[in-house]
Formats: sequence, C-alpha cells, structure tokens
Amino acid sequence: MDSFSNKKRYSHTNTQKVTLTPNSNTKPVTLDHTYSRSLQQFVDRAYHINVKEQKPFLFKDYPNLSHTNFRRIIRKLGKDVVRVGNGRPQLYKLRGIKLPGDTRKITLEPMGAQEEHFVELISKLKEQPPRIHDIKIRIDNSELHKELLQKGSSKDKHNHSIKINFEGIDNNVTTKILVYPNTIQVDIGCTYRPLIYNIDTVWYLHEHLAKISYHLTGLSGVILPTVNNWIITHWHFGKDGTTAYNGQSFHFTIEDVNTGLIRFYSKLMENGERIPRLEQIQTPQNSIEDEMKRAMFSGLSN
Repeated sequence: MDSFSNKKRYSHTNTQKVTLTPNSNTKPVTLDHTYSRSLQQFVDRAYHINVKEQKPFLFKDYPNLSHTNFRRIIRKLGKDVVRVGNGRPQLYKLRGIKLPGDTRKITLEPMGAQEEHFVELISKLKEQPPRIHDIKIRIDNSELHKELLQKGSSKDKHNHSIKINFEGIDNNVTTKILVYPNTIQVDIGCTYRPLIYNIDTVWYLHEHLAKISYHLTGLSGVILPTVNNWIITHWHFGKDGTTAYNGQSFHFTIEDVNTGLIRFYSKLMENGERIPRLEQIQTPQNSIEDEMKRAMFSGLSN
C-alpha cells in the first residue's frame, strides 16, 4: 500500500474530522471520524484503490480478511463508505471521492456504437502481453517477529504486525513488509508500470525477494525459508493498452464462477493520461519455484 505524503494520519479518537488530500488536482476528502490503526490500514488501502487506481474497492482487494470481517469493517466505517451500484460483487468507495462513471451511467444495451467501441478496445488488448501488479507474498515463519521485538521493534497494538521499511533500486516498484507473529507479508506495487508476465519477470521477483530476505536476516539474525518456497497469494493479472484513451471514463466489473473477478476500466496514469486496462484478481497460492516453472512452460516467455 502506498503512502501519501500530504495525507493527514488518523489518531484513535472520534472527536474530529479527517481530511485526505491526494494531490493538488483533487478536492480534499473529509471523513466523519478518525480511526484506530487497524481501521486506518483498511481505509489507506481503500483510498489507494479509489484515488490512485480510480476504481471501487471490494472484498477481494483484502485477501487477508474473511467475508465476515470485511462486512464488519464496512459497518464500522458507516457513512464514510458508499456503495457503488447494486450488482454483485458489491463495490465500495470512500465518501467524497469521485470515480469514473459517478456522474453518468454507461450502458452496453442495446448494441450500438458505444458497445462496438469497447469491443474494439478489448480486441486491441489481445495483442498486448499479460502483465502483473499488486503482488502479495506470504512467508510462513514464527521466529522473525520474536527476534524483532527483542531487538526493540514496535508492533501494532491491534494486529501485532511490525512494519519494516525496504527501499529497492527500482523506482517503479514499491515494497511494503509486514511481519506478523506467524507469517510475513510482502506487498509489491507497480500499478503504473505493471510487470510483463514471463520467466524474466519471475526471476526479477526472485532477485527482489532475495534482497528482502537478506535485509530481514540482517535486522534479526533469523534465517528465513528459501525464496523458492515463498508463496504468491494475490496479484492483478491483465493487459494494458499502449495508447491513451480519450473517451469518457468507464469501469466494468464481472464476476464469473470459473474465472473469478474481472475488471475492465480506464486507468488514470501518472502523466494524467488514461489507458484501457483489463485485469483479473487472482489468488495463485503458488510458490515462487512453481511459478517459475509455470512461466517457463506456459509459452508466455519471450
């Protein structure tokens, strides 16, 4: 999850309003309450999806939460969360944030020029290589958390996680590390420049994760499991258009029993342009080693 340098942090109180300002071109978003750190992490994630990715958030954006816990948090947030549409899966946004399609509805029926236009966009995306972003990795380990506490690290009083800073050499990739009592979660973000899915990228991820392993060992003295056995629990797998899209903003979500959740939307990039993006939220549950084999023999490598 990315941090926003000009966003005010919350404190554990319910007596003042919180204003979020993502950038100078976006109106501030004022929430009715401030929240505990655990709820703040949920809101930070929702804010990132709504503002930086310009789309609603949903249950599958929080792979560490059960349906019950997700619904409980939505209820706790109250009026600060707004439902987007009435379909399934249910989509949400933070109150006050503008999303593509808020001021107008896009319909694909009956068949006409608009639908033909979207069909053309999707057809062009078929020519593009598959890409991945919003990657989440899990490492099963119960020693690192203990050692970090003994060496003076502080933990979140609600979920007991220890946040570790890590700066890689690639400015296009952001890395967040959370150490829990029995697991370690590594989040790798690259939404503006998703990684082409091929064997070279999996090797790149392996190298990046090896540096993280070395960093964590240096902080604690704990030898972690080999990177080959680290588990990919979540990523966005899809395709990006190569040219700017100048039509009206759009966002479609489809949930299929066999293929899972699929999104087709206009993605706002760092340079202010929009491109069409087609993606699927996947939960591979594959080890890095297994993913290497899959990429090597899938015919997707170059």
